Amino acid sequence: MFWHSLKAKILLPAIVVLTVLAVIIIAVSSFRFLEFKNYLTFVIPIGFLGLVCVAAVLTVFATKITNPIKRLAELVVNAANGNIDADMDAAQVPKDEIGSLTLNVYTLIGVIRLMLSDLSRLTYNMNTNSGVRLQLDTSGYRGVYREIIGSINDLADSVSTMKKVMAVMDVQASMNMVVDLDYNLIYINRSLADTFQAGIECYKGEKCYKALRNVDSPCSFCLLPGLLAEKDSYPSRNFEFLYDDIRGMWIGGQASIMRWIDGSMVYFQSFNDETQKKRDQTALQEAVQTAETASLAKSTFLANMSHDSGRR
Repeated sequence: MFWHSLKAKILLPAIVVLTVLAVIIIAVSSFRFLEFKNYLTFVIPIGFLGLVCVAAVLTVFATKITNPIKRLAELVVNAANGNIDADMDAAQVPKDEIGSLTLNVYTLIGVIRLMLSDLSRLTYNMNTNSGVRLQLDTSGYRGVYREIIGSINDLADSVSTMKKVMAVMDVQASMNMVVDLDYNLIYINRSLADTFQAGIECYKGEKCYKALRNVDSPCSFCLLPGLLAEKDSYPSRNFEFLYDDIRGMWIGGQASIMRWIDGSMVYFQSFNDETQKKRDQTALQEAVQTAETASLAKSTFLANMSHDSGRR
């Protein structure tokens, strides 16, 4: 293949050029018996004509070499710029290394086009049919591309599962939130959004303490710093009656470090407003203390009465 391309692009033009030069030399030699004046008169036009022929031959063959390279370059540039809809007539592709490379590039673009089409379809279906298990057909791919599509299928399964989990959390009365280990919000459920009057979609990427409480530093009662030291063991803590001084309410629930859909570590917190429970408990404690105080006073009074009666 390489030798065929070398002959077509280098040897053939060289042979033509050498042939033209040989004709010029033979012609000049044939008329060497002419007088010097006539000799120059004959040689100059013949030489000029030979040079014109050589230039024409080289131009033709250079065009045959550069045009396929130009088409290949345009194909690569279009693909790099996101234009993968370009078509190509295989009949116009030369049967050499450049043509083979052009066909391989076009095949690669076809694979990319297929992948993008499948991904667009998958994304659309995931957005409109979250309850259905969605998978791409891997039979149209080979090698590493099949592995990539397989990984995308695994990710689609994880996304579908997580969307179901979030759908369940959205209808829970408990307030749920997920943040990364740098306090950036990833998810809040509807109950939390309604309680804190936060947009359920415009919070993403904001610091949790800024988005939910409009403060510039982590909350004093946050459990994330205490869990970070044990993050590799995915710790979990139950808590009760933590006071949110910004919202003026008592909260209780569970805080954990867990794996999120993308494999990253996140902080998950599920909690409830325990303000009324705290009030009831405080009232109960005060009632018990009042009763104990009254009982103690009664006992003291009876003891004093008994002592006074004994003295009489």
